[in-house]
Amino acid sequence: MGRLPADIEDLARKVAQAFATAFAEQSTMVTSPTKSQLPKTQTAKAPTGRPTCPHERSEFLATRLPVPSQCPTCIIFEPINDIREVQQEFVDRGGAFSSKEKGEHHKTLKSNWKRAKISLMRIVTLYESLMNDPQVPANDKAKVRLALDVYEKRKVALARVPGLEYVEGAEEEQPTEEDTKIAGLMVELLKKVLDEEMQTEDKEYAAKWPAIATTEEPLKPWWKLTAKENLAITMHRPQTPSERPSISQPAPSPLTPRSILKRQQSLSSSPSMDGKRICIAETVTVSPAHLNVRDPSKLMLEPTEPTTQPHSKHATGEHKRARVQFWRPGAAYRPGPWASQACEEKANTSNMKVDWNELMKLEQTEAARESVVTEKMRNIAKIWAEKRATRNVIQSQNLEEWDKRFGKS
Repeated sequence: MGRLPADIEDLARKVAQAFATAFAEQSTMVTSPTKSQLPKTQTAKAPTGRPTCPHERSEFLATRLPVPSQCPTCIIFEPINDIREVQQEFVDRGGAFSSKEKGEHHKTLKSNWKRAKISLMRIVTLYESLMNDPQVPANDKAKVRLALDVYEKRKVALARVPGLEYVEGAEEEQPTEEDTKIAGLMVELLKKVLDEEMQTEDKEYAAKWPAIATTEEPLKPWWKLTAKENLAITMHRPQTPSERPSISQPAPSPLTPRSILKRQQSLSSSPSMDGKRICIAETVTVSPAHLNVRDPSKLMLEPTEPTTQPHSKHATGEHKRARVQFWRPGAAYRPGPWASQACEEKANTSNMKVDWNELMKLEQTEAARESVVTEKMRNIAKIWAEKRATRNVIQSQNLEEWDKRFGKS
């Protein structure tokens, strides 16, 4: 076999060297070993209660890491594996959203997921600070960089929510510095254009309403007026709207732009209206039942016109109940005017948990039952009225005349 050309030989040598380098890096990037994969010599616990990893670590780096008995890669693999386990459990339960419906063990999974993510972010923040620390040796920075690369390769998968459908290409790209600068310039340009337009509008508005110099003192608020000033304003107040003097509107200064967000200044010269006085009447107006009740009883003779009656005793503040008197199991409980007895049960008038179709059937059944009872009661009342009328007629007439007139049947 002849000798290969020099260029091909150099290319093969470079490929072999690159392969050896990649293989060496892969051998240093260890995965988190399980307890069954660790040798018996490695299962010994460190003073911190964590297993000791077999990788090299300097004393300087051990003082900076949260677990001195482990290397940066093994430390970062612990929360990564915890997140993966929680994600897999969510997948087995049908996703993070379906897991909530099952209820059992969902809160524990969510708590473990949050705790693992917080731990991972703290470790990543610590590693980034070590990379920026000039006191850290270069060899230790290389190990920390290797641990950060492990996180960078897996951060997209760790951020995914189990059960949530992801579409490739749907994520928006992060804006570059150039895009940010262009957006800032566009915002500044838009701001200048809006300011110029607002100043132009203010000048046009000021031209329509020329400023009028006035020497009158500004009006005082109504709460600062004296009794004499208040009486004078009341006496000079116009009686009709036609007698009110016309007041010229002061023009705003054209030098300062007017904000469109500010409320327009009131032009009225009269002081503010006096505070409202609330007076409660001694009686209350009660609406008739057919206006308040959905299905009023047809047998009860309720008034059709509003009626007036005095207030109930509990309506006044002197007879109100204290808060402790509302709690039924308490010793200070006092029944209110609408309180039910202890053995009574409140009617379910809301029907919040009843299906709509079932509720309509119940209402139709109740309406049919009430119509039957109402019809029977009407018949009874009609028979009773006829019987009473017949008795009155018989008692008022002589029986003999009755027999002669109608004869015996």
